[in-house]
Amino acid sequence: MFAVVCMVLAPECAKAGFESSTLTIVHARYGLHDQRVDVTDAIRSLVEHNAVYLAAPWALGQVDPAFGSLKNVIIVYRVGDKQYSDRFDQHQDIQIPKGK
Repeated sequence: MFAVVCMVLAPECAKAGFESSTLTIVHARYGLHDQRVDVTDAIRSLVEHNAVYLAAPWALGQVDPAFGSLKNVIIVYRVGDKQYSDRFDQHQDIQIPKGK
């Protein structure tokens, strides 16, 4: 019953703190340039309360795709029906959605 009411009264539900937009990690790639590994599952495991936060310095994956180089992660994600792509260097905190 509540879900039906929220579908009809979406603005009121949002005001009440019932956010319908959820964070979905589409894919994540870790490395440098074309030397990258898939770390989608690792990033998905960090989702908590529709957000991801990982303090720097960090490393992702079992394999170092660009040994000796400063790497980054490119994360493609959706919040509701909007898709975003963010890149974080290893010396930056990972925080998505931005500003959360």
